Amino acid sequence: MLYEKYGKYYDLIYSSVDYDNEIDEISGLLKVENLNIGRILDIGCGTGTYLVGLVKKGYYVDGVDSSQAMVEVARLKINGANIQSKIILEDMAEHTFERSYDAAICLFGSFDYLYDDTKVTVLLEKIDQCLSKGGFFILDFLDIAYLKENQPKAVILEGQKGDLKSFRATLPKVDLQSERLELDFKCTIYRGREIVDYFEEVHSLRLYDNKQILGHIEKNDFSLKSKSKKGLYTRLLLQK
Repeated sequence: MLYEKYGKYYDLIYSSVDYDNEIDEISGLLKVENLNIGRILDIGCGTGTYLVGLVKKGYYVDGVDSSQAMVEVARLKINGANIQSKIILEDMAEHTFERSYDAAICLFGSFDYLYDDTKVTVLLEKIDQCLSKGGFFILDFLDIAYLKENQPKAVILEGQKGDLKSFRATLPKVDLQSERLELDFKCTIYRGREIVDYFEEVHSLRLYDNKQILGHIEKNDFSLKSKSKKGLYTRLLLQK
């Protein structure tokens, strides 16, 4: 099962990532039109790092994710910080969002786990329905055109939290015909010289071209406000 162990150690593995800068950037995008953004929906919230960071910025944020391991970590975070957010354990394309939000975010590859166009359409319809008029949607996706010109290489990522350390090797493989990026993760968790855990997970992510993404956007009455590059990802700021 994806993210079973990876979710458990996710924060350790990505401990070197500058999330504060990322959260500042997201908050800045949401303020670009000087609208009164109060309520945010984090779709594919994972372990809740963005969610907690945005709450500290003064927003109310709910989250949804399909990984039980990651949701458990996220709930521990919000309980420990006395945050009143709601975190839902469910597939993002299957949950019916009961509340209204001023903005939604789907970051860092979460959207690329939707392989089926029907699920993409359903998710965007649900986001459209739960956003207030003029609300924003920030979406990250893997751009196939970028990966055609920039073949990803093997990557080593090391993390540390307290006395626990992680070593992750990522072996990527791009299949342009099937429009997939396969990531073979090999992770070692250790303390001192003792190996605490070792596991492997293979994640298959969907690649999109601009025409596909814009087609989905236009069907759901979103307008494109801005577009930027974030490493392998393209980030869109959309408005309802």
